[in-house]
Parts: sequence; structure tokens; C-alpha cells
Amino acid sequence: MKVWIVKFRRSGDDYEVRLFRSKEEAESLALDFLKGCVWSPEDFDTLDELEAHCADNDLAYIDVAYDII
Repeated sequence: MKVWIVKFRRSGDDYEVRLFRSKEEAESLALDFLKGCVWSPEDFDTLDELEAHCADNDLAYIDVAYDII
């Protein structure tokens, strides 16, 4: 069974971890989290763009990966 793992944190905080059964659910959480960390989330077209902006500006960090259990 494939499990999707999302590690996320705001700058200065500890990571939180959530597990999902699908990549879409994992990416949805990541996108919603990062949108809450910027002033104008509508300025970003993709999760990758938003993730890069947040990391470059030390706002927030995410890591989406999977594992087989």
C-alpha cells in the first residue's frame, strides 16, 4: 500500500506530519497550507511555484513524499 506523507511547517516552528492515501489529497493539504502563508495566493499558478516562493522567503516549508508499507 502506498502512503503519501506531508511534512509542513511555518518558519521557526517544528514540522507537523500528515499521512494520506492519495497524492491528490496530500498535495491539496500542502497547497492549502502554503496559501495561508502568503498575502496573495492567487498570484501563484502551481504548488511548485508557491512552495519555492515560501522557501525562498523563509515563510514556510513542505515536503511531499510517499512510502510503501
